[in-house]
Amino acid sequence: MRQKRSLTGTKFEKEVCESLGWLHKSKSPRINWIGKGRTNLDKLSNHFNNGTDMLVSLSKSSFDKYDAIDSDGNKIEIKKYDSKKCLDWTLYSEPLVKIASNKNIELVAKLLGNGDEQLGRKNYNKIIESTFNKNKDTLLKNIISSNSGIRFKDRFVSKDNLDFRMIIVKESWRGYDRATIQFRIVDGVKENIKSENVEKKKEQKTFFSWLIGLFK
Repeated sequence: MRQKRSLTGTKFEKEVCESLGWLHKSKSPRINWIGKGRTNLDKLSNHFNNGTDMLVSLSKSSFDKYDAIDSDGNKIEIKKYDSKKCLDWTLYSEPLVKIASNKNIELVAKLLGNGDEQLGRKNYNKIIESTFNKNKDTLLKNIISSNSGIRFKDRFVSKDNLDFRMIIVKESWRGYDRATIQFRIVDGVKENIKSENVEKKKEQKTFFSWLIGLFK
């Protein structure tokens, strides 16, 4: 079952595309890792046990991340936020193998901890840090170059006016580290947005003052 958050996000994407005459076509990164194993966790386990590096397969991975294509063929990411909410670092993508269910925890304990959850988590965090260090530049470069920018609820911001970084969020869920790509609006555009918000608040204050005056 898809999460409610995912469903409402998709609905918003479709509404934006309909209002602007864009094609709604959503793509998310699909990262393929070099190594032996049916799943990414199998590959991660084999690399850990063999002491080898887990590297991205450039030829088999898809780095595309966008939700729409405009009339000029530009690929656009859509975020259901006001731009003023993204002046500081905000989640953009989570491209590495992540632990997000009890089933994952059991599997990690089996593959990396000989059935011990605590040992499995410790070893998982260790190899995630190693994998992050070996692949972060490749992942960051390819994922953020796959679209032209972000359409927020109130405006479009081009990729040139966005900062990106990839970091490890320590002990994200149940103590498991998580590698994330984050973004924020650059300082010049940030100041313009702040100024606009100040002006809007002034206009609202003036309007309400006028409205109150009618009833005095």
